[in-house]
Amino acid sequence: RGIDVEALGPTGAGLGQTALDVKITGNDVNPNDTTGFPLYAIYVGADAQGSGTSGSNVHAEIHGNTVPTSSACDTQCSGSTTGMIFYETVDTSGQPLQGTKTGTLFQTGAGGSVSNEIATTNTGTAGKTCSFLNGGTLALSATPPVTVARLSMPHLVPAAAMAHSVFAARRSGAPALPPVAFIAIPMRRWSARGVTVTKEGLDG
Repeated sequence: RGIDVEALGPTGAGLGQTALDVKITGNDVNPNDTTGFPLYAIYVGADAQGSGTSGSNVHAEIHGNTVPTSSACDTQCSGSTTGMIFYETVDTSGQPLQGTKTGTLFQTGAGGSVSNEIATTNTGTAGKTCSFLNGGTLALSATPPVTVARLSMPHLVPAAAMAHSVFAARRSGAPALPPVAFIAIPMRRWSARGVTVTKEGLDG
């Protein structure tokens, strides 16, 4: 994957939802797949690794990005219809614990559905399925993410550099570090000027 943002939520029971606001705009992302089964160029997932009220509440803004027109084969793989930008509530059906997953997408375009909003406001996703509901809720929102911090790529990497993934999550039992972790591994193609992780904490 090119950009990977996942909120995992706390692993215990009844601990509330991890709230994460993320803005991903204006990026040119190409995973340069050579296998014929490309992973997503941009992925956002609302997960729940705990039980009861434990889980995540992700509020995203995703538009103005450019990705390959090929179909992804990742968490969803359905011939030529899966977009290279994808937003979903993560499938936890095979896990012993079931938490609470919530995802919303700030609407800047035609809307209609989360999938159509992503497909029509980014380049390379026209006519593709760009979201999937695996339990929980996933809906459009009229409210933009609340910007309180910005993460960006180092200026010294080549303009065509690529970050392997961006993970934003709160993990139970982790050391006392800043709540948002940014992992960047240089690869061959990608400009990441528009990745903004904006808020992370517990809701309820």
